[in-house]
Amino acid sequence: METIFQNSPLPDSIPVLLQKIGIAILIGFLVGLERESKKKEGLRSFAGIRTFPLIAIFGFLAAFTSSLTDTAVYISFFVTFGILVSISYYFSAVKGKIGGTTEITFLLVFILGSLVYWDHLLLSAVVAIVLVTFLALKARFREFAGKIDEEDILAILKFGTITLIVLPLLPNETFGPFDSLNPSKIWYFVILIAGISFI
Repeated sequence: METIFQNSPLPDSIPVLLQKIGIAILIGFLVGLERESKKKEGLRSFAGIRTFPLIAIFGFLAAFTSSLTDTAVYISFFVTFGILVSISYYFSAVKGKIGGTTEITFLLVFILGSLVYWDHLLLSAVVAIVLVTFLALKARFREFAGKIDEEDILAILKFGTITLIVLPLLPNETFGPFDSLNPSKIWYFVILIAGISFI
């Protein structure tokens, strides 16, 4: 964990800090823009195009403050924010709004703002794009899940087994006549054939 929070003894120069905080705001703005579009569709949410940039700034400043003081300061900021998000979820659940997408998004945007300060800019950008994609395509994902039957699930499990479990266990070494046999590379052909069948 120390490598994540490790920073240089001196903070970045003001122009660099302003550039970073601008990136954090942009990430929050993209997420907030997607959430704001849901309001137009009639879905009530108090968080939108203003709230998420503020959360990204909060995460950024929490990381900045901890770099000047101690890692425990960042942890206290994150825990406090997590408690506020939990309270928000509780009151939403009391009103019958059982879900957790918005609350998880709060925490992710906070962390993304922190990652920007820690110079993980590419990671922050990629995660933000994936996050917005998942939020924007929620209806499509539900529609897709509704079309999956038991046979499809079994096919997914079989393909996942031969790809994620069997392949890493096979030795990537050649043997046999003229060193022509490699179990790992042979299994790639199995995955290719299974992938075509799966699709």
